[in-house]
This record gives sequence, C-alpha cells and structure tokens, in this order.
Amino acid sequence: MRFVGAKLSHLAMLPQGDPERVRRALAVVGQMDAEGFGSCSNEAECVAVCPKEISMENIARLRAEDLRGIWKAGK
Repeated sequence: MRFVGAKLSHLAMLPQGDPERVRRALAVVGQMDAEGFGSCSNEAECVAVCPKEISMENIARLRAEDLRGIWKAGK
C-alpha cells in the first residue's frame, strides 16, 4: 500500500497529472481492492523494515486522493 501510495502521490503532485487525478485515484484503489491488497493498519510497523524508506505520509495521501475521487465522482 505504501508503494502504490507513493506512486499515486508522485503523480498527483505533478501539474500535468491533475486532469487524470480523480480517475487515477479511483482506478488504483479499485484495483488494489480487486487484487485483495488489504488495508494499512496505520501502526507504521512497515516503516521500520521498508527497504525504500517510503513514508507513511504516502498512505495518508493515497487515502486523501481516494476520498477526493469519491467526492468528485459523486457530484
């Protein structure tokens, strides 16, 4: 979940990534659910052992992007 969050965060922060931001967030989270990724416990146990040192902030951003997509899709 942290790797996917990191990639989604990276793309969401780029100006050229904005037009696809909502669609991308919904598609990424939908695919994660379809493949049975599971959800993060937010206890940060994975941070200590992550070889790429991916921050927990990326999971927060992943969830924020997903909620933004759900909200915008519902409008």
